[in-house]
Amino acid sequence: MRWLRRHILMGLVVTGFVVSLALGFDTLSGASDVVSHLLDENTVWPATRAEDGLVRLDGALARLAADPTPQHGAAVVDQIAILQDRLAVLESGEVAAHLAEDGVDGQVRTLRDLVTALAPLADGLAQGDAAAAERALALVQPAVAPTEAWILEVQQGHRDHLQAHVESRTRAIWLVVVALGGLVLSGVIFMLMLTLEIRSGRRKTDAAEASHMVAAAAELRLKDAIEAIPEGFALYDADDRLVLSNQRYRNIYRASGAAIVPGATFEDIIRHGVERGQYAEAVGNEEAWIAERVARHRSPSGPIEQRLNDRRWLRIEERRTSEGGVVGVRVDITGIKRAQDLLSRAEQIADLGHFNVDVASGETVFSAHLYRILGLSAKQAASTNLLMDRLDETDRRQLARALEGTRREGRAFQGVFSSVEIDGEPRWFVVNLAADAGPSGEIQEILGTVQDITAQKRSEEELAAATSEAEAANAAKSQFLSIMSHEIRTPMNGVAGALNLVERHRLDPHDAEMIDLARRSADRLRIVLNDILDFTRMESGRLDLEPVPFDPRAFLREAKAFWMATAAEKKLRLDWTVDVLVPERLVGDSGRLRQIVDNLISNALKFTEKGGVRISLDVVHEPGTDATETVPTHVVRLAVADSGPGIAEADRPKVFADFSQLRAGGAVALTGSGLGLAICRRLCAMMGGSIDFFSEPGRGSTFVVEVPLSVADAATVVRRPLVGAPGETAPAVPKGLRVLAAEDNPTNQVVVRHMLERFGCIVDLAGNGREAVDAVAARPYDFVLMDVSMPVMDGMEAAGLIRAQHGARPPIIGYTAHAMMDDRRRFREAGMDAVLAKPVQPDELAATIAMVLEGLPAEAQGADAGRPIAGDAAAAPALDGADSMFDPETVDMLKDSLDPETYELVVHQYRSDVAVILEALDTAYRAR
Repeated sequence: MRWLRRHILMGLVVTGFVVSLALGFDTLSGASDVVSHLLDENTVWPATRAEDGLVRLDGALARLAADPTPQHGAAVVDQIAILQDRLAVLESGEVAAHLAEDGVDGQVRTLRDLVTALAPLADGLAQGDAAAAERALALVQPAVAPTEAWILEVQQGHRDHLQAHVESRTRAIWLVVVALGGLVLSGVIFMLMLTLEIRSGRRKTDAAEASHMVAAAAELRLKDAIEAIPEGFALYDADDRLVLSNQRYRNIYRASGAAIVPGATFEDIIRHGVERGQYAEAVGNEEAWIAERVARHRSPSGPIEQRLNDRRWLRIEERRTSEGGVVGVRVDITGIKRAQDLLSRAEQIADLGHFNVDVASGETVFSAHLYRILGLSAKQAASTNLLMDRLDETDRRQLARALEGTRREGRAFQGVFSSVEIDGEPRWFVVNLAADAGPSGEIQEILGTVQDITAQKRSEEELAAATSEAEAANAAKSQFLSIMSHEIRTPMNGVAGALNLVERHRLDPHDAEMIDLARRSADRLRIVLNDILDFTRMESGRLDLEPVPFDPRAFLREAKAFWMATAAEKKLRLDWTVDVLVPERLVGDSGRLRQIVDNLISNALKFTEKGGVRISLDVVHEPGTDATETVPTHVVRLAVADSGPGIAEADRPKVFADFSQLRAGGAVALTGSGLGLAICRRLCAMMGGSIDFFSEPGRGSTFVVEVPLSVADAATVVRRPLVGAPGETAPAVPKGLRVLAAEDNPTNQVVVRHMLERFGCIVDLAGNGREAVDAVAARPYDFVLMDVSMPVMDGMEAAGLIRAQHGARPPIIGYTAHAMMDDRRRFREAGMDAVLAKPVQPDELAATIAMVLEGLPAEAQGADAGRPIAGDAAAAPALDGADSMFDPETVDMLKDSLDPETYELVVHQYRSDVAVILEALDTAYRAR
């Protein structure tokens, strides 16, 4: 019975243990399934990835705002798509269920609303729209901090669930073990019970190992998740000892790396870094900084910013855990801080501040630089009234209307306000307003900038004052030069004229040499004066080009003839060629072109001691077929090559410099103003062309001028070559002409009278314009020679009265010392038929007389603005033979002046020129 009772009791016990065993197994199975499910369906990983996507989106938007380009815009759109995908994981399956169970699914909906709000901005972001980037930043940045806090909640909820189910499984295991132990103890004999106990012990060991493995796997997964976080992560326990940290955390604090080990206290870790200068903020105040940092770590209240010694910036987010520990995240915000610093510097450089006004709340935010611009303390609460208080009543009303228009209708505005006074000084501001609209189009925010342009305004005022002073000075300079031109040219005319008259008399060699030296000095003075006046006119913009049709071949032929005597004097060759492609008629300022050519030939002859000078004219570029070109234009190239000493490359910068003179062969400085080539360069530029040179020391130089010239119409009357070249026969002036010479200067009266009398003219003198008008009214004259500047009545007024009273006759030839008067049309409009510049050369005067008597208009041109553009010099009278061509006295003078070698050179050159002319004439004749 005892055995039965024992068995019955054992059966009851076994039954109880069996029931307990069944319940334990069931509980163990459920707990294991839940633990496995929690490990498989981990909510921390997808939540962390979503938070990572949000932070990366925030960074991409910051880069787009700093540099609005389509490339940065595309990166933002990609980040939005990634965030959407990661949200989809959080919103589906067991992950969503676990989040809902933990009560932390609200942030998922918030992120979904954020993505939805970003959708309308996608197109603008993709195109790199800075405004879209700013609006997107305004949406994204407020969501970053809550999302980071939410991650901690998700992690904590996951750990709590995992820990609870692990504990439940542990209890189930214990229940099974107890039940099995009871069965062993109550179901078998002692030995069997012993065996069962041994087996039970083994099972306990296996269960412990399994539990340890599960816990280890869970810990490994958690560590992997933490390592995958792109920010630094650290967990400290309630004793402020490090539990774990990820590699990113250790990389951030590289100087403290040796101290960042589990078990180390937070204070020991940061002290290790302070001792190595890791924290820029702690330098010089180490202990106080450590104490403050430890206090903030143990009682975290919000994000803080930390600057390291390598100029990196961190944002630190720390939170207390339920166990009393501290979990912290370190985010590298160096890029954001640099962008903010660049923005601040840009505002300082531009002297520009900005402000934002929230339309709904009226909250206003000023930038730090705007406070400085307005002279306000940063402690003052920002408002648009602070800005308007700086304005007077009129400007205040204008800005108020602009703000209202932007708030209601989104109208952009820009205004300049000048009635602002800060620190007692008047200031100038530019205010810009723009609106930021929400997804539905409602105005949410007013964006404004204020730029201080006081310095710019003052500079403009100073510039205007300086410009006015410069214009006044320039006018005074022009007036001074005009007066000086008159005062110098008037006596110079008398000197040059007297020298010309004396030179025509037979003189002994010594006197002739002295007279020639004086005449050359006067010519040199005239050239220097002309250069200075031309240069001054160019600087003041008062030199105008006068394009006229001309014959380029006759132009070049006359230039050669003019310089032939100089070349012969130095026993140099002077050749010229014109390419067959050069048109017969071109349109350009032949006077200024002649000035360029004369300067280049003069320099070439001046530098060259043996050999010669060659002038060539060809076409570089012929006209195209552009239908818009109504007049064909050629780029004509004029080259003057010499066999002189050449120009060193080191002297190239000096060649076209103002007031610069090179030395011939590096020895003696040349005479002149140093402006000739500088004027040539400016004239070429005015014509739309260029001038340059190439040279080889010891072998000569070649100066090349390229200018665009249009082709003259075939029916256009071509200006014929200049007259008055040395050695040429002046056009014949008919004998017995009655001439009125109006000149107030006694010396010039003598010179003009003798010059005209040598032409065979009968001369009457008038001392001023009024006397000239009266004389013409009293007697008919063949022509009048009229000085422009005279007392009582000037030459222009006198010419006008003569024309009004007597019509087109008599012809009036004006001459003036006022070389500053560029627009000679004024003289012609006053009634003059031609104008010469003092000093007047006899040949120039003869050519002009011949022209006006033919009834052709004449106008001055050339470097001196005094040599008239005439028709072919009046044809020389027919000569019966050599005896009637030259008088014996002239032949004797020629023989005394030229040695046989030079004479042969001149004759040879003349014959070559005549042959070319005859060939061209024959070709033209046969072509007709």
